[in-house]
Amino acid sequence: MPRRLLVIAALMALFIGGLAACARPSTSTSQPAVTVPASTSTLSSGATSPPASGPSASQSPTITPTSEVSQESQLVVYAVGDDTEPGNESVSHRLAGLIPLPSQGLDLFIYLGDVRMTGSPADFQRYDAIWGGGGRDLRTKTASLIGNHETASRETGWVPYWSGKLITPWPGSLTQTSPPYYTITLGAWKFIILDTTTSLASGSPQYNFLVQELKESGYRCIVCGHYPRWSNGLHGDDSDLDAAWKAMCTYGAVAYLSGHDHGSQVQPQRDGNGTVVSSGAASN
Repeated sequence: MPRRLLVIAALMALFIGGLAACARPSTSTSQPAVTVPASTSTLSSGATSPPASGPSASQSPTITPTSEVSQESQLVVYAVGDDTEPGNESVSHRLAGLIPLPSQGLDLFIYLGDVRMTGSPADFQRYDAIWGGGGRDLRTKTASLIGNHETASRETGWVPYWSGKLITPWPGSLTQTSPPYYTITLGAWKFIILDTTTSLASGSPQYNFLVQELKESGYRCIVCGHYPRWSNGLHGDDSDLDAAWKAMCTYGAVAYLSGHDHGSQVQPQRDGNGTVVSSGAASN
């Protein structure tokens, strides 16, 4: 029986971002799942699958996490972003309590960026006390991506935390920091983790990485980034992601998960030009 994917998005309006779905053009080919052992999961950084002009694959080896994918018929994946603002820690603790631990069947925890307020070491220590401490350690199952609040302190907050140099002892995570985009495969599902704070314009290294990962046959792909392409929230749509969105639609991504707007949104299905092609209104 094919494994089904269960993405359980936290429904707290302050923390979850948006979900948008692409409509594939009629000329595109769907990507059927292939038989992949359910007990395997792998991570590849952007450098392991470079465009032709990029560095060689030998510069960044594939990583195999020590934990295994749960053996149930579903993959349990949670996604949350824009958390741990000073003064809201109690809400964050309640939110964290809704998410199962790895020992309780969690397969993947996607952090959609913005450990607030500035991504400083103090902000990451506060984040770690909620998501990595108190007996609720999700770090071994975490795939994180950088948000706009963290870019100014990338080298003092983001990189030290996710490389294990800020908090010790460090149990490890699925996150690599160089380059800050990578993929995680769980069975026949692929999660493409992007850095939307850097260029995804057509022809850029990250765009080429995205296209190459989407084109690989045998996977259903979910793309994750901090900025939403489509949003009815405060920041609105982001045209800088237009080329990436078109690629997602062209090559059959299942969905795009994002944070940033501090509202729980499920966008209507759109084609590569942004035209709504299915019923259902966005919500927040």
